[in-house]
Order: sequence, then C-alpha cells, then structure tokens
Amino acid sequence: MSVFHRFGMYALGVCLPMLLSAQGLAQEPQAAEPVQIDIPESALKSGLLTSHLEQVSRAVEYWLNRMRDAGDDQEILAARKGLIADYNRYYSIKYQYVFAEQVARGIPELLKLEDPRKQINAGLAVSQMRQVTVQPALEVMLTHPDPAVRLYAWQGYRRIRLLVLAQGKEFAETTYSSLAKAAAREDCPPVLQEAFGMFHVESDPPRTISPQDFEQARKRLFAIFQGIWPRLCERVAEGDLEMSFCCRDGIAALRAVHGTLAGDGAISQTVIQMVYDMMWSAAKGLTASEADSPVSAALETMLGDCENALNYVTRLGKVLMTSALAAKDQTDRNLAVLSAVQGWREALIAAGYTLAKPGASQEPTSAPSAPPADR
Repeated sequence: MSVFHRFGMYALGVCLPMLLSAQGLAQEPQAAEPVQIDIPESALKSGLLTSHLEQVSRAVEYWLNRMRDAGDDQEILAARKGLIADYNRYYSIKYQYVFAEQVARGIPELLKLEDPRKQINAGLAVSQMRQVTVQPALEVMLTHPDPAVRLYAWQGYRRIRLLVLAQGKEFAETTYSSLAKAAAREDCPPVLQEAFGMFHVESDPPRTISPQDFEQARKRLFAIFQGIWPRLCERVAEGDLEMSFCCRDGIAALRAVHGTLAGDGAISQTVIQMVYDMMWSAAKGLTASEADSPVSAALETMLGDCENALNYVTRLGKVLMTSALAAKDQTDRNLAVLSAVQGWREALIAAGYTLAKPGASQEPTSAPSAPPADR
C-alpha cells in the first residue's frame, strides 16, 4: 500500500479498521470521571501551587490511562480530545508549560503499545502542545517505527522550534544534531514533506533570540536540508513517484529559504545548486519513464517547478524547460529536456554562478550539443 494512501486513511488520528479490528480488543471497565481542573487566575499569572500541580498531574494521568485502556475507536478519540482540551483549558504559559511537561513524561509508554491507533493519536496530541517541555516526547517520536508518529514529531518541532532555540547555544546544538540524524535516516515522503517546513524559518526573530543567533539558526536548519538533498535527488532520478511529489514541496522550501536569506551570497549559490541538481535528476527520471505515465506527469511538473525556482532566484527569465516540455513526440521531448538542463547550466555559469556537476557518473550524455532557443 502506498504511504500516501496509508497516511490518508489514518495519519490524522482516525482509526483504520482494516489495519486492526476493534473486535479483538479487550473491553476495560468504565473509567472514572475526568479530573476537574480549577486553578484561579492569580495562580495562572504568578505561579502554580503544589495543589494546582497535583491537579494537572492527575488530569494528564487520567487521559493517558484512558487512551491506554481504550477498547474501541471512540474511546481512543475521546481520550485524545480530552487531553488536548485540558491542555487548552487555560491560555497560560505557566499552566501549559507544566501540562506539556507531564504529558512528555507519560507519552513514551503509550508509544510502545502494539495498537498503532493509540500510538498515532498520542503523537497527534503531543504535536499540538506548543511548549518546550514537550520536546522529550518529540525526541522519542522522531525515531518511532510508524511514519505517522514521526510526521507528528516534525509537526510538533516546527511549532516549538523558536522556543527550543531560545534555550541557549548548547541546547540548540543538541537539537540540530537530533534533527540532522532523524532527517538523514528518514525515507518516507510524507514525513519528509513535513520536515521541509522545519528547514526554513520565515518569521521575524523573537525577543528571546538575538538577530545574530536567529540568522545562525536559519543557516543551521538549512544545512540539515542541504545534507539530505542528494539522496532525494537520487530517488527522483530513479523514477520514484512518491518522492517526486514530495520534492515539489522541497523546491518550494528552497524558494522560501532564498527569500529569507537572500542577502547571503553563499546561501543563494547553494539554493541554485540544489534546484539545478533536482532539475537534472527529474530530467534523468523523465527520459527513462513511459510516456503519459504518472511518473512522467509528476516529473514534468517537477521540471517546471525547478525552472520557476531558478528564475525566482536569478531573475534570468529563461523558459528553456517550458519550451522543451511542449514537444509532442516523446523522443523529441526527452532530447529537448536534456538540452534544456544543459542550457540552464550554461546560462547560470554565464550569469556568474559557480555550478558543480551533479556527479560525473550521473551526467547525461545523450543531450544535443546546442540548447533550444529561448522564446
């Protein structure tokens, strides 16, 4: 089953009956009533007392136990919704900080359960808690065997990334290392699509991070992106349909990176190289694919995205690939596409950019010597 089909069925926390029938699950006794959280406004502003902390702890324990012991889909969903509702009961940083901390302590046990519905719903709940104290749970989720749980880990990290980076340089370095390792071993396209959103930061620097540290954070996250890109290009060159869909979001992310770091010439150069590498890979995959196949259609769209991205960054206004893709005959189209890749290479070098080859062993050799004329 395609991972895209799998995610469409249950990655949003909706159960998948065909995956695991609820009929075989043990029916647990009726759970006790939810814990009533009642914290005065003064404590929410100044600080929670021990009695308030106990309320939070009991409430979190109640919902996690209820999800663990759930006997059917409705109970799983009710436990997830109850946990999130209690987290959002008070829009107080002090309250939500403690609540997320308690959740992070209990979630790892739920993620070990054999029922994937419980794992996924637990991960979804964690991903919606915008407090740095939930990070230990996200760390566990990043390496989880279920791709849906890993997807929610990236979602959660994206929501708290500025809070994490504001904890200090040493803490930030640990986070970069963790994300780099997770990205390097990730091979599921929908999860990678979510990770792309983590690799570019469009917002202005918060008061808790200096402009210099914020700029450095952007560059470090982009470096993780750069590190995994060659592997993704290889899969596109091999005609991987799902990765071809996925990497369209990668091209969009590269445009966003350039938009936020356009003042850095080295970043612009790297973005151009990465887009060109993907254009080359898509062209290679297209020439090996069957005409009118889903792979062919996806790669044609990818090539258009790459050309648009190169024009966005360089302002060259070239339509080499657009013209090449207009060819009706497949053989003519393939030759024109390869020629367009070479034409873009020559145009970028002429514009003053230093452009490395994607790799001597990968360089296409069947392209005509002269690129099609610009129109």
